[in-house]
Amino acid sequence: MKYRLLAGVSALVTAAALSACSSGADDAEGAGGVTTVDVWLMRDSVSAAFQKEFTEGFEAAHPDIDVKIQIQEWDGIGQKITAALASNDAPDVIEAGNTQVAQFA
Repeated sequence: MKYRLLAGVSALVTAAALSACSSGADDAEGAGGVTTVDVWLMRDSVSAAFQKEFTEGFEAAHPDIDVKIQIQEWDGIGQKITAALASNDAPDVIEAGNTQVAQFA
């Protein structure tokens, strides 16, 4: 399960980084041509050790991508995601619960 989640998050982060690069979005690209990918993960969905291992491993394999993970609380997340998606500063990758997926599909 851990490796399936790792592969899924890795694929999403890579896809988000590639789409940011191809869109020409200046705000996604930081100093030295490094693209920052903002990721929202839910509290307690992965351990701190797993998060650290994933971030370090992904950034080592993709030195031109900086992964910025923000942990979100479940309470009120539906409204927070809706507001973020309506803004000009939405995260690149959002973890949502299975009961919320249909709302955003």
